[in-house]
Amino acid sequence: DPKQTDLPGGMNASGLNDAVGRLEGVEGLSICRFGSGDVVRHPIVGRIVEAYEGVDA
Repeated sequence: DPKQTDLPGGMNASGLNDAVGRLEGVEGLSICRFGSGDVVRHPIVGRIVEAYEGVDA
C-alpha cells in the first residue's frame, strides 16, 4: 500500500511510490492499483479500507 510509510516525507519518500513513478509507462510492465472492492477476505476488512480511503484518498 503506497500510503503505508513511516518515513519522514510521507508518501513522497516511499520507495514503492518512487518505483511506480519511474516504471509507469515502461513497455512490458503494468501497474495494478487495488481498492476496497478488491478486498475479498471478510466484509469488515473492506469497511476498514473504505474508512482509510475516505475523503483524503
